Amino acid sequence: MTAHTLASSWKRRLVRSAAVLSVAAMTSVVVAADWSQYRGPKADGRSDEAGVASGFAKAKIAWKIPVGEGFGTFAVAGDAAYLFQDRQSRETLVAYNAKTGKEVWARPVDQTITDRQGGSNPRSTPAIDGDNVYVLSVNLKLASFDAKTGKQNWVKDVKAEMGGQDLKWGSAASPVIDDNRIYVAGGGAGKSMAAFDKKTGDVLWAVGNEKITHASPVPATIHGVKQVIFFMQSGLVSLAADSGKELWKAQFPFKVSTAASPIVGTGEDADIVYCSAGYDVGTAAFKIGKSGEAFSAQQLYFLKQENKEGHNVHHWSTPVYHEGHIYGIFGFKDFAGGKGGGAPVGCLELKTGQIKWRQPGFGSGGGTIFVDGHILVQGDAGKLALVEATPAGFKQKASTQIPGEKFWCAAIVANGKIYTRSKTEAVCIELK
Repeated sequence: MTAHTLASSWKRRLVRSAAVLSVAAMTSVVVAADWSQYRGPKADGRSDEAGVASGFAKAKIAWKIPVGEGFGTFAVAGDAAYLFQDRQSRETLVAYNAKTGKEVWARPVDQTITDRQGGSNPRSTPAIDGDNVYVLSVNLKLASFDAKTGKQNWVKDVKAEMGGQDLKWGSAASPVIDDNRIYVAGGGAGKSMAAFDKKTGDVLWAVGNEKITHASPVPATIHGVKQVIFFMQSGLVSLAADSGKELWKAQFPFKVSTAASPIVGTGEDADIVYCSAGYDVGTAAFKIGKSGEAFSAQQLYFLKQENKEGHNVHHWSTPVYHEGHIYGIFGFKDFAGGKGGGAPVGCLELKTGQIKWRQPGFGSGGGTIFVDGHILVQGDAGKLALVEATPAGFKQKASTQIPGEKFWCAAIVANGKIYTRSKTEAVCIELK
């Protein structure tokens, strides 16, 4: 072997070794991310956090604290965690130290309501944007507070100021932030869907005569046009984000309550919108077309709720999209903590509506998010599981049981920790 050949051989080995070390370094890096509002920063149920799959097996409870009743989940930014909860029959926004669970401040917002079927409100999640945090109460009061001090910036009483609507069990929708706008439904005639300026609380636009549901609005960009999709009693209504101009509508049945938010695909599915409702309704997907400036919505399929358990619909648990498939808890009133066996987590092909797999035992009151290539499943009786996001079958990576009653929300991931809550307790799980 010549000196030149030997040098070339060592050079190739060094390049290969560097590549291996680079890959190893990348796979071991833990990427932290905030969870700033309902269903995450982009309101799509997805976290940018990495290292969760490897850290889940070593997870331990960092803190567990009593909290007032409610079914909304946490919003987390940096070292601050916010929860909207019931305190002495007042819906109260509470700021916690995300690392310790210690209360920082608390601000009452509105009178709550209590029903014997589920429990006290609120059922919405705060939204964080920069130095401010926002909440929407059961009686449709939209309020902004200083994130550090809790000082109120402004409040808008949608019922009083916009002739707002009443809804059975009160509003359960969360405020959704998109650029400088906060989307909220619930105004009266000509104002049923609205966008508010996040800095001032001023109404940027308010349109429509739709009747509201419990579902939260969803920002989306379809065919290059930025829009927001409201899930109303008539079905899906999409409005231009900047003006409120109606772009398209898709009829979908309403009965008693609709709570799961619509889901928008990405990539080759970026023009498909999925929705579901219980109470003997069903599940559907619509393909959104565009010709010139005109939009259209074509129904791809409609799956009627198959039985009283409804294992092809979502009660109030909003699923998540990943690579052509919908992952979520399918079931209606089949609670794991009740008399039923517990509704299944499952996978559905978005384009066809074909169920790929189901795994029972989680309960229809729980929730799902996508993180680090997996689905994080919160069962309504406290089971927390990490499941591979694959249509090939149910592949559970790890699971743990959290003591408590009625985990009627999705667990969230932020900055190396999992946050979740039962009816009366909040739990932080350290992933390191």
